[in-house]
Amino acid sequence: RVTGGDWILTQPTFGSANVAQALGLANRLKINEWLASGATPNPDDFVELFNPDPLPVALGGLSLSDQPIGAPRRSVIAPLSFIAGSGYRAFLADGQKSPANHVNFKLSVEQGEIGLLSASQTVIDRVIYAPQRPGVASGRCPDGGNSVSVQSVPTPASPNACPPVPP
Repeated sequence: RVTGGDWILTQPTFGSANVAQALGLANRLKINEWLASGATPNPDDFVELFNPDPLPVALGGLSLSDQPIGAPRRSVIAPLSFIAGSGYRAFLADGQKSPANHVNFKLSVEQGEIGLLSASQTVIDRVIYAPQRPGVASGRCPDGGNSVSVQSVPTPASPNACPPVPP
């Protein structure tokens, strides 16, 4: 909390006045990994975001949707939600509205689309995916990159298990 009473992200200031944390830009965020057919040991479908910016980014008011054209505000992210600088944030795609790490839709196994949209409904990032296999995620390699590959080991909220690049 800073002067004026607004709740924002702050830097640690033990015993001193709070100092607002500088924030990165939401328009650089990427949909980084998704699992549309969970299986043990990762039974829950998920959508993971990646922040390539070294600064944290405010997520509150952004939305995730499996229908970015027809229903862009399908699952609005709660206020005072953040993603760490160079960090990952996973949302369970289980159709629940809460808690804050859930989205109120499930991912289609056959094929689908996932969109991350700004508060004004501008598309920040979007992926269209082909049929998915149980327990196998898809994700960008390298993290935040343009190529998508099969992730034999799902890694929600962690770096993707990208195949090694041949020498």
